[in-house]
Amino acid sequence: MIDECLMAEFRIRGDDCPLADASRAADAVVDVA
Repeated sequence: MIDECLMAEFRIRGDDCPLADASRAADAVVDVA
């Protein structure tokens, strides 16, 4: 549910939203793992 919210925020707000940064950070961690 939280992931879905982050994805929605990323699409709607883009780089203007702090959640977008958190989403990118999470994606980076997943990519490395």
